[in-house]
Amino acid sequence: MATASRNLPHPLPVGLAPHPHVLREAILLAFMGASVLPFALHAGGVSVGPLATLAALGEARLFKLATGSAGMALIAGQLLLPALRRWRGADPRLLSRLREVHALNGAPLLLIVLAHTGGRAGRGALSWLLMALVAMLLVAQGGHLAKAMFWWRAQSDASPAAIHRHAIANTADGWVHQSGLQLHVSLAILVLVLLFFHVLSVLYF
Repeated sequence: MATASRNLPHPLPVGLAPHPHVLREAILLAFMGASVLPFALHAGGVSVGPLATLAALGEARLFKLATGSAGMALIAGQLLLPALRRWRGADPRLLSRLREVHALNGAPLLLIVLAHTGGRAGRGALSWLLMALVAMLLVAQGGHLAKAMFWWRAQSDASPAAIHRHAIANTADGWVHQSGLQLHVSLAILVLVLLFFHVLSVLYF
């Protein structure tokens, strides 16, 4: 759940402009929350207008293959960051850019999943896969917003409490950052395991 705020020097200077990512992270979180809404509406029996069209598209095999392939490609791209972070020769500038891309890809991935499923949660392992994926993305995005807000607060309020909250959220060894990261990684592993069996069932059953 890394953001650009982690790369800032410490201690923080006072009087800088608000963190440029605060508004971006808030908009992304609102967009992702809206992308999850069709699943809740479908579970409640609402399927009219755009929701009915989305459900009909979700039944088309070619559309499902296209959106599924796009989702798999995006997930594979997301795995580049953790893979390169373990490579000692990785370019720090490349890693920094990949962190930005990794943080931004949650919203389009959720939109692809919405299109792929037609807004339906499915049953059994499919519903578990969807819940794990949605939880992983929303937890990560909520963390991005919280970290950016702690950065902004530390800029506008130089009190020890504000600096401390920023430190535990935006430094590599901060417990808020570490707990959020471990939760994100745990959910990501669960998603990958469930996704493997989903792909296996599509190909062979």
